[in-house]
Amino acid sequence: MAQLCREFQTLAAAGALVMVLPQKADALQAYLRAHPLPFPLLPDGERSRSRDWGVYHPLGIDAFRTARPASFVVGGDGKLRYTFVGGNQFRSAPPETLVEELQAAATQ
Repeated sequence: MAQLCREFQTLAAAGALVMVLPQKADALQAYLRAHPLPFPLLPDGERSRSRDWGVYHPLGIDAFRTARPASFVVGGDGKLRYTFVGGNQFRSAPPETLVEELQAAATQ
């Protein structure tokens, strides 16, 4: 999260950043009061978006009823340009890759 905050200005110049987390809204609001972020967080407490997007992880050694870390870049035309789904809770798309993909989507 800290790295995304540091990279936010670069990401924001290339496109919009929205983070969806598998928590309920009240938990996210409490977190945001303590740790304000420069981009919106959307709650997915029921994991419906996680299921819709194919990143729901019902049970595993490193997870229970959560979502795998995932990043999607959608172009201005609404087409999916980039997808990254981490194999476990500790793998996320590198911020520099997201910047590159956002910039590429912005020029298409």
